[in-house]
Amino acid sequence: MAYTLTQARGLLTAAELSLFDQSRAAPIKDLTLARLRGKVTRARALRDKYRDLYRRQTVATRGTPASKRSAVGGDNERTGRKAEVFAEVLGRFEDRLTLLEGRAEREAGKVAPAKKTARSKAVTAPKAPAKKAVAKKVVATKAKPVRLKTAVRKALKLKQAAVGHGSSDTRSAKAPAAQSPLGAAAAGAPQQTAPLDIPARAARRNPLKESAAGIALHAHAGSQTRRAQGKRDSR
Repeated sequence: MAYTLTQARGLLTAAELSLFDQSRAAPIKDLTLARLRGKVTRARALRDKYRDLYRRQTVATRGTPASKRSAVGGDNERTGRKAEVFAEVLGRFEDRLTLLEGRAEREAGKVAPAKKTARSKAVTAPKAPAKKAVAKKVVATKAKPVRLKTAVRKALKLKQAAVGHGSSDTRSAKAPAAQSPLGAAAAGAPQQTAPLDIPARAARRNPLKESAAGIALHAHAGSQTRRAQGKRDSR
């Protein structure tokens, strides 16, 4: 049977009685988790103290004479009852501590999954643009070979068309003119010969000198030059 407050008042000191009072059903509910751990440590220390003291007193009682054994036995019994009181106090504190710790663990377990889901959403959210970028890259890589094939086909068609029309009389922009000697030779026309009465070198340099007017002009200029030279010589 548990000790009552009245029974504990005749055994404990004022500080010990205050600890006993806080372990009862109503006051123990007001203790926080941190204060409850302190009460457990204090109650365990007092229980161990009176338990060890009771054992020492029991051994000492056995060695005392029979005339003095009654007084020593009374003190030993009081110490044993104190050890029982604080064993009960310690049990109540430990039960309450176990209850509060289990409640705190359950609350922490409820909060942890919520944090995990929030983190998972934050991590998985940016993955969508990456998939779109990969899809764009795949489409781009697929589109390039198609364009290359079409370009190759067009080039082959143009080459075949050019080869097919190569035997026609069409001339390129770089072909020599038909009026020039090189163009005539390339076209297979007979080469024109230079006139026999005009030297080829003079014709290439200045054809105007070989005309009738040019010859008369140069003759007149030559005569003037000779007359001037004769006057200078006569002086």
